[in-house]
This record gives sequence, structure tokens and C-alpha cells, in this order.
Amino acid sequence: MSAFRRKLTATDAPESQPEDAPVQQREQHTRSRPPPPPAFPAHIERALIAVTTKMQSVVERLDVVEHRVDELHESAVNAPSHGDVLEVRLHSAKLAAELARATVELRGEIGIASEQARRAARTLRNQAAEGQANAEAAENLEARAGIEAAEQLEAAKRDWSASA
Repeated sequence: MSAFRRKLTATDAPESQPEDAPVQQREQHTRSRPPPPPAFPAHIERALIAVTTKMQSVVERLDVVEHRVDELHESAVNAPSHGDVLEVRLHSAKLAAELARATVELRGEIGIASEQARRAARTLRNQAAEGQANAEAAENLEARAGIEAAEQLEAAKRDWSASA
């Protein structure tokens, strides 16, 4: 704390001034030390100490509260705003639309591929059936040729036996 310096005024000056009056006034005016504090009774000193302690705890608690308020302010500033939420919702809607479009395209491609697979399977079955029919026809031709050859042999044997 700064020292209180009292200036002497005309009313404070004594009526009769001795010769060294300006020196006394100068000494009183330039006094650098504050007057000593008055002595308090013990119970008042204890009360002052208790009040000082309480004030220190109040100051510490205020510091904590100020720190919390600053943190809340920072979190409020950094928290997502309504615009941020709308932006995320719009982005998710765009992604959902793109996913739906891709799903439809893939289902169409799967349908085309399955139809091509059905046609290929049908063609292979038809070819296999035709191949089986051709194989049977070839076997029948071979069997007929064998039977005709056997009949011709028997006819030749008969002819030869009859001629002999």
C-alpha cells in the first residue's frame, strides 16, 4: 500500500511559528513512513485472520469458477452448431441416395448375368440332348450296318452252301 502523505494547510499551522517552522513543515510533509497501525485487541486480530483466510479461499474458488467458465466457453465455441448438424445430415442423405442408385444398378447387372447364365445352361442342355440323340443315331447306324453285314454274310453262306 502506498503511504499517505498529509499536506499541511493554513488552518493546520500553529498561530505562532518559530524560526525553524519551514523545516518542521518540510519534515512533516516529506515523512515517508506511514504511521504504525493501531494495536487491535486479540479477538479482533483473530477475527481479521479468519476473514483473511476466508477471503483467500473465496479468491481460490473464484479462480476455479473462472477456469470452468473459460472451459465452458471454449467447449461452446468448439461444439457443433445447427449448421454443422444439417451439413452432416445432407451428406448422409447424398450417400444414401448414391448407395440406392448403386444397388439398383447392381441388381440390374445381376439380373442380366443370371439370364445369360440360364440361356447358356439351356443351350448346353440342348446341345447335350442333340449330342446324345446324334450318338444314339450313330449307334443305331452302326448296329444296322452290322446287322446288314451279318445278313449279307448269312445270305452268302446260304448261297455258297446251296451251290455246293
